[in-house]
Amino acid sequence: MSRPSGDTGDTLSAAAREMDAPREACPGPERLAAFYAGEIGEAGSEAVRDHLAACGACVAESGEARRFVDVLRGARPVARTAPTGAWFGAPRQRWVGLAATLALVVVAAWLVLARGERQPSQDAARWRDLVVARAAYTPPGSPGVEGTWRGPDETAASQSKGTLVDAMKPYAADDFGEAERRLREIGPSDPARAEARFYLGVTLLLLDRAPDATAPLEEASSSPDRGFGDEARFYLALAWLKAGKPERAVGSLERLAVSSGRHAAEASRLLARIREAPPR
Repeated sequence: MSRPSGDTGDTLSAAAREMDAPREACPGPERLAAFYAGEIGEAGSEAVRDHLAACGACVAESGEARRFVDVLRGARPVARTAPTGAWFGAPRQRWVGLAATLALVVVAAWLVLARGERQPSQDAARWRDLVVARAAYTPPGSPGVEGTWRGPDETAASQSKGTLVDAMKPYAADDFGEAERRLREIGPSDPARAEARFYLGVTLLLLDRAPDATAPLEEASSSPDRGFGDEARFYLALAWLKAGKPERAVGSLERLAVSSGRHAAEASRLLARIREAPPR
């Protein structure tokens, strides 16, 4: 067979050289996707267009890149019949695999967010009917009433404006908004601080702000004054239940249930109700 001559021979030689040329200059899937997404600038886009004009393999892969970007943008991909041949199958499989992986990541992230944001509200709905009674309070000098308590230095603290006694006046009148404001004014150095934090937590519960009530109730329950520790722990458990986090209430309720205090029976009942909840 004679060797082709003239222009025909030069054309075939050029085609052979192109087929044997190294592929390092190929843009690759990520750059092709960035090209169709308009994220590589005019100079970069021009270089990709020049490459596609001379590289048949990248032309095949670029079609998958374009459809992939369209899907991510919410566009309707253009249906077509895929060309046959192994040279096209591999790029298409890569893009299909990448799209499937991205879809799984998106779904997994959505499930994590949904669990984090929706589950507490679902648990809170289970405890919506839980009644929170106003904690009793007896001002200094009043006859003792069973089940009430006061901090050891309440009498001294009541001598100036803004003390616990002053703050509890709107509390006793069911003006919980004003009670909250006054109770927050009682600073860390006030001898009635722990008791004020307890009543602030109860006030926030009565205002239907259970998540805000947990911090002051935790502070009150950890106070060294053991005279009202159980009372604070009980209302703290109620706050966690109303906030939709029953698992946080279990510790306090278990401690109360085995005590001889006045909340023992109620704590046992609440524990049973928590354990009857369907598994998540």
